[in-house]
Amino acid sequence: MEQTLKDFNWSGSYWLFIYCFRNEKRTKEYNTSVGKDNLIIDSFNDINAFQKKLLLFEFQLKNNNVQHFTLLNELKNSKHIVNIKYAKEIRILIAAFESRFTNLDKYKKIFEIYSSPFHTDVKSVPEYLQMELIVLQCNNELKHIFETSKSKNRFYNINITKEKLSN
Repeated sequence: MEQTLKDFNWSGSYWLFIYCFRNEKRTKEYNTSVGKDNLIIDSFNDINAFQKKLLLFEFQLKNNNVQHFTLLNELKNSKHIVNIKYAKEIRILIAAFESRFTNLDKYKKIFEIYSSPFHTDVKSVPEYLQMELIVLQCNNELKHIFETSKSKNRFYNINITKEKLSN
């Protein structure tokens, strides 16, 4: 049976864990940054980073390490805190994320090309992009503009046209 966010156990002592998790500074920063003038690659990177953090949290909780949970850390000597229980809840959350974002993995290579076109191996990209990528990589002016550009979206909108990349 596939577990979803609805399956997360919200009863009993788990409220304490949820409270600790939701009140972490990094979680607050993440929640306020998602979607603000972001491209899909930014969201993809955020989702990947969050999933990796969940894996780290699960591992650490299984080993009674609550370093990244400030409030749990303050309560770590309490008798009613059982970190393995929280690690299991993190596992449910990981499974829900994996299920929800499974389709993003098929776009990973395209996202890599987009975020670092000048350092991508041409042989590793889909054939329909290879010639254009070679032209792009051989253009030192565009490489400089890309590397100094604050907005990759603006770089692509202004500098990448069919005429410039015709093979």
